[in-house]
Amino acid sequence: MPSLIRPSNKLERANEILEMQKKINEFYFVLGMNKKIEEDGIKGRQTVRAIKEVQRILKLMNLYKGRIDGIWGKLTEKAFQNLLSLYREKHFDVELRLEPLYFIAGKRYHFFVNELSKVLEKYNISRELVFDYLVRNKERAIELQNKIMNFYKNTSKKPDKDVVGHVVLAALSVEAVFGMRAEFILGIARAESNFSNVFSVNGKGVMQITKNSAVTHLNNPYWKERVNKLFGFDLIKQNVKYNELPIITFNIFSSAETIALKLAERKMHINDLSKDPILKKIALHYNGHPLHKERYSQRVFSYYKKLRLVKKQV
Repeated sequence: MPSLIRPSNKLERANEILEMQKKINEFYFVLGMNKKIEEDGIKGRQTVRAIKEVQRILKLMNLYKGRIDGIWGKLTEKAFQNLLSLYREKHFDVELRLEPLYFIAGKRYHFFVNELSKVLEKYNISRELVFDYLVRNKERAIELQNKIMNFYKNTSKKPDKDVVGHVVLAALSVEAVFGMRAEFILGIARAESNFSNVFSVNGKGVMQITKNSAVTHLNNPYWKERVNKLFGFDLIKQNVKYNELPIITFNIFSSAETIALKLAERKMHINDLSKDPILKKIALHYNGHPLHKERYSQRVFSYYKKLRLVKKQV
């Protein structure tokens, strides 16, 4: 069936999307520079250059009418506040609510927010609860990210810090939805991929998901019902699909579904994940390779213990 959208309209729509993306980038540049000026206490010429760049962007967006003088005066502050108001009106409320997390995921931040909004449509849980949970656990997220990067401080090959931040925020989102400790998810991510979104014949993404997992078995209504019984209600409306595994946040949620599936297969309860012996057993079956699963389980649990010292905010 041919598209009902005329080519000219497609072009207009594409330009509109590009323009919107440009404005989003400009918004976060201004927001980021303002935070940097406030928090880092930049002095002298560096401050003047930073504020001039902010003023230039605000002027391009027709929000600032003053001079580009490098002074954060009343006109600059008013333009900045107008920018915040503009984006609230333009339905960037989700981005603004999660903005305190911006510097954790860095260049991956927009990807994370977009992916999280989409993946939460698959679950019977308020996304506002998840957003609030993430913001409350901001300091914990930063500490987890720093601890993970410290794992690699004496190695030549380090994971991308922004990708690690993305994975940490996704793991905390899983904790909010499924009640599984983020540190356990992060322990698996380190053992499986060293926090890299890699693909092989057998495994996909950060969590190295295979077809012999929730992406296949939760398509069966019987197993979906069994897994939902763990939570006492129909938490999972639609499970993550195989073609969604390259997307980091979807990949990590699929790992949580797979862990829930392992619990259901063994007639355990979701609360059993608070017990260390059960975590070791689940890690054992998450890998499943007869030659490597014992050592794998020990590695995952070791990483988990190192990370779980971070204080959880409820």
